[in-house]
Order: sequence, then structure tokens, then C-alpha cells
Amino acid sequence: MLKTHKSGSSTLQNILHRYADKHNLTLVLPKFSHQLGYPNKFTRDVVYEVPWNEYNIFAQHSRFNLPEVMKLMPEDTVYVTILREPAAQFESLFTYYKLGNHLKISGENKLEEFLRIPNQYSSRRNSIQRYIQNNYMFDLGFNPNQFVTDTKLAKVIEKLDIVFDLVLIAEYFDESLILLRYLMCWDLDSLVYFSLNAREQASVHSMSDSMRDKISEWNSADDSLYRYFNETFWQKVELFGEQRMEEEIWALKERRQKYWDMCVDDVTTNGKGVWHLPGVNVKSYSLKESAKRNKDCEQMTKPEIPFTHELISKLRQRITAFRHSHISMDNW
Repeated sequence: MLKTHKSGSSTLQNILHRYADKHNLTLVLPKFSHQLGYPNKFTRDVVYEVPWNEYNIFAQHSRFNLPEVMKLMPEDTVYVTILREPAAQFESLFTYYKLGNHLKISGENKLEEFLRIPNQYSSRRNSIQRYIQNNYMFDLGFNPNQFVTDTKLAKVIEKLDIVFDLVLIAEYFDESLILLRYLMCWDLDSLVYFSLNAREQASVHSMSDSMRDKISEWNSADDSLYRYFNETFWQKVELFGEQRMEEEIWALKERRQKYWDMCVDDVTTNGKGVWHLPGVNVKSYSLKESAKRNKDCEQMTKPEIPFTHELISKLRQRITAFRHSHISMDNW
């Protein structure tokens, strides 16, 4: 999975992490931090190497680099990513990372001021440039400002459509998971989730229709990308069958409610391990006393960074066990 920014990808990553851990699959994990070299394009040298030289799931933040990924992953790898309506995604980026402060924008409504003269503010080169315009295209490995013609953009989107087996749509997350389920032949419980890394409503910036239009225009490449894959997404849903989809979603919601009743005591703010900047409130969960030793409950509510560190620790243990077993075999 290419983990995009502010698009529900932390929730999707949690699903993949849990599946890998449950089935003893090998995740592509970083040597350092919790990301795979981002914002640089992905290269294999940032990966925690395993002596059995086989990886199953790629789910950390990275900047897509298909040739390097293909060197690492099996030939039958299924490629997926997730997109969100670009105006909502840009507002989330702008607020979550406090881009207005980085760009030294004064005033209370920094987003509205940015949209008034985006070219002027974006010319202030700094470390958050990748978030300022067409962030999806950046994450997908392209120069976000290179799409000077519609023809060039159309060719890029066409290539991406060939590469990715499924592009999930954040606004239709449950429908997306059902398509993923049948693509991967997974059971329903593997897809049960609680939303992770989502902001509280008080930390979401309200936008007028005019602001949304300006964001779409400013991020025109991302907007075209989203509209294309939103259309192809609904074509897949139609082929799947609308009635069948409704039944699957109902079953997924029932399973989620079961886990919610079993696991969650309360929805809290900025809990342990949740990354956030001051003033940005991110939802987290407190577990029921009876659920604190339940592995499913614990993992479903665990934020990305501590979960990644836990999985790296488990991978180290697997590597040590693997090497000891091979030393024993050599000495036999």
C-alpha cells in the first residue's frame, strides 16, 4: 500500500499491520523512524533487512518509486492506495501540520489567507513544500508542479491506473474495504477497524464553497487524479453489485459494533503515542478494563508510531530466531 497523507491511510495501515502480525507475514519496516525515507523517493537501503529476503506487506509512509518497490516485493504483489476529496485532504494537511505557521502567514484564518495568494506563499521554500500543492502527486513520486498540460497529466493517471489494482476512496471507506476484501480473499474480521489519527471536529477548519473551489484549482492535478479514480471506483462497485455491497457493509458494521462494545470504554483526545502538534486535537481511545489484555482491542486502538516500533521489535526477534535455527542446522 502506498500510504498517502490525511486520507484514512493510518486506519488502513492498522488493518494491514494487524493482518501481518496475526499471520506471521513480513512487513517492510524502516531501519529508522516510522517512515521509509520520506520525503525522499523510496530506496531499498532504508528497509530493515531480513535474512530470508522475502517481504509480504508494504504499509509505511514512503514516496512511491515503482522500480525500487518491484525489486523488493514479490511478482504477484497487489498494489493499492487511498485518496480523499482534495479540498478536504488539503484542509486536513494545512491544519494538522500547521502549514500557515511554517509559511509565516499572519491573521486568524491562515487557510483563507493562503488561498488568496497561494503562489506568493508557496514560493517561500521550506521543509513543508511537499504539502503545499498536489501532495498526492508528490507521494506518488512525481514533481507536483510538472503537469503543465492536460495531456501529460492524463498519461500519468493512465499509468497509475495500470499500476494500482485498487484505489480506495476515503469518503467510502467501508465500500473500499469490501472491494479490498475480495481482491485479497480475506475474512471479514480482518477488516474491522476503529478510525485512527482523525481530528476532533473542533480541530477541523470550516470551509466555504469558494475556498473549496480555490483548493481544487490550486491542486488541479490531485483533483483530476481523484475524480478519475472516484469514477473507476464506482465502476468496480457496480461490477461487484450494489445489493451485495450493501449486505457486506451491513455485516462489517455489525462486526465493528461487536468489537466496539467489547473494546472501547471512551473516545479521548491525544492519547498515549498519538502524534500531534500543539493545539491540534486527535481522537484516541481508552479501553475497557476487561479489554486491556485483549490483543485485538489493543492493536485496533494503537497509534501508528508505537505500533510500528512494536512490529520492528517483533521482527528483530524473528531475525534472531531465524539465525539461531540456521546456526544449529549448520552445526548438526
